[in-house]
Amino acid sequence: MAGSIRWGMRRRAVGAMSCAALLMAGLTALPVAPAAAAEQVDQHLTPERDCTAANYPASAGGGGGSATVVARESFVPQANRATAVVLCVNATGIGANVTGRIRTGGLDGSGPVIATFSATAPATGYQWLRANLDAKLLTTPGRSFVLEATLPGNVEWHGTCGAVVGVCLIASSSDEYPAGSASAPGTGPLGLAPIGDFAFRTMADPDPRLFLRQGDFRASVGQRTEESFDAFPNGTVVTDQVPGVAFSSPNGPVTATASPSAATPPNVLTGPVPLAVT
Repeated sequence: MAGSIRWGMRRRAVGAMSCAALLMAGLTALPVAPAAAAEQVDQHLTPERDCTAANYPASAGGGGGSATVVARESFVPQANRATAVVLCVNATGIGANVTGRIRTGGLDGSGPVIATFSATAPATGYQWLRANLDAKLLTTPGRSFVLEATLPGNVEWHGTCGAVVGVCLIASSSDEYPAGSASAPGTGPLGLAPIGDFAFRTMADPDPRLFLRQGDFRASVGQRTEESFDAFPNGTVVTDQVPGVAFSSPNGPVTATASPSAATPPNVLTGPVPLAVT
C-alpha cells in the first residue's frame, strides 16, 4: 500500500509510531525517555594517548607512490549509534586522503558494507584524523564490526606492537584493545613490526530512545500488555478492539493483515500514514 506503514508485533517498529504504542502499559504509565546524549568517544585503545610514533610505533600503509594498503581493525561498540571514526595517522604528503568502510563480518573483509567515510589530513605529520560516517550508523552493542581503511602511499595508520621486533624492539606489546584485533602487518624503517591493534576511536551519539533489542525495550517499559493482532481475521479493520487504545488514520482504515514477513505469524498491523494511536 503506497504511503502506508506495517507493524508486526515483537519486531522493531519502522516509521512514525513507536513500539511503546503497541506494547502497552496503559500508555499513560510508559516512562518518558530522556533526550539523546551528546556525542562521545565509544571505543578506543586503553590507555588513550597522543598520536605519536613513540606511542604507536607500528604502522601500515605509507608505501609511497600510487601504492595502497587496506587495513582493518575489529571493534565492539557499546553505544547504539555511531557517528565518526578517528584514526592515528602519519600523513607524509600534502592532501593525504583516507577512505574507509564499516563492515559486518570478519577481518577478511568479506562482510557487507554498512557505512563509509572519507577524510583528508589538514596537515602533514602525526595526528588524530576524524572521518564522519556518511550517515549515523545504528549499531548493536556487544556485536563485532570491522573498521576498514584504504591507505594511499602518503598515509600511515599507526598502532601498537604485536611483537617485540623491528621498530617495536623497545616498545610494549601488551594488548590495549582486547575486544578487537588488526588484520594487516605493519612495516617500518627497521623492518617488520606486526600490528597489535590500530590506534582508533569510534564516536557515538547514543540515543536512549532507540531499542535495538526486544528485551531492552521490554525491560524499560516494565509491566505491560502485548498485542500481536494475530487473533484478528485477515483484513479486519482495527479501531478500538484492543482495550485502552484506539487506532485511526484520516487516510484510510487500519487493518490486521496476513503477511509472510510477520514476526509472529500470521498478522501485521497495516495502515496509511499518518497513523494515530490514542
